[in-house]
Amino acid sequence: MRFRLARAALCLAALALARPVRPARAQSDARVLAALRTAQEGNLDSARGTLDRLLRATVPTDSAYPELLYGSALLAASAADQRQGLTRVLAEYPLAPVADDALLRLLQLDVAGGDADGALRQAERFRTDYGTSPLLPQVALFAARAAFAKADAATGCRWVADGLARVGDDVEARNALDFYRPRCERAAAAPAESSQAAPADTGAPAAGWWVQVVAANTQAAADQALAKARKAGFRGAVAREGGFFKVRLGPYASRAEAQAAAPRVKAKLGGAPFVTGR
Repeated sequence: MRFRLARAALCLAALALARPVRPARAQSDARVLAALRTAQEGNLDSARGTLDRLLRATVPTDSAYPELLYGSALLAASAADQRQGLTRVLAEYPLAPVADDALLRLLQLDVAGGDADGALRQAERFRTDYGTSPLLPQVALFAARAAFAKADAATGCRWVADGLARVGDDVEARNALDFYRPRCERAAAAPAESSQAAPADTGAPAAGWWVQVVAANTQAAADQALAKARKAGFRGAVAREGGFFKVRLGPYASRAEAQAAAPRVKAKLGGAPFVTGR
C-alpha cells in the first residue's frame, strides 16, 4: 500500500494531530513500513530498535537514509526528540521526498505546544521552500488554527483561502478548512481595520467569547492593562460593569478557542485569566 510515512507515524504519536491520508508521491521504504506496522501493533520499542539498527547500518549518502531518519524521528519517545530528528532531516536532506512532511510535522508540534508564532513561521517557511507540495492544504489548516488561536483573523483567513485553493479532492481537509469559512466571511464583511486593530473601548465588548485578565478600579488602570495586552499581541476591550473596568481579550468564536487562548494569555501577562462571554 502506498502512503506517507507521516500518516502511519501520526497514528502512533498520541498528540491528537492526525492528518488525512493522501496518496504517496513515491514508494516508501519497505523496511521502514514494516517497522511502523510493528509500532502500530503496540511494539514501539521493537520498532525503534529496528530503525536504530537500520540507521547504524546505512551510510548517510544512501538514498534510503533520510526516510530511515524520518521514521526514527516520528517514533521518538518525546516531542523534543521528534523535533531534533525532524530538524535534522530538513537541515541535511532538504530535497528528500520526506522533507515537506518533516516541516509539516514540526508545524504540528508547534501547534500542539501552543506556540502559534512558531507554527506560523514554519508555515511561511513551507510556503517558501515547498510551495508546490500537495501537503500545502494541511499546512494551511494548521497555520489557520495557529493564527485564529492568537486572534489574528486576517492571517488565519489568508491561510484558509490558500488551503481551499489547493485542496483538490481531499474531502477531509476541505471540510476542516470550510469550518472557518463563516468566520472569514464575517471578517470580510466587517470594517477593514477590524482584522488587525483592537475594537473600540465602548464599555460593552461585542458578543462572543473573551478572556478576562483584569477588573480594575479605574479607567486609567484598565487602559494600562489593555495597552500591555496589546503590546503582547492580543486584541481586547474594556467592559464597564458593576463599578469595575474589566479588561477582556478577544473576541473568540467559541468557548473552546477562548479556553485554548487562556494559558497563552497567562504565560504572557500573568494573573488568573478566565473565560467569559455568551
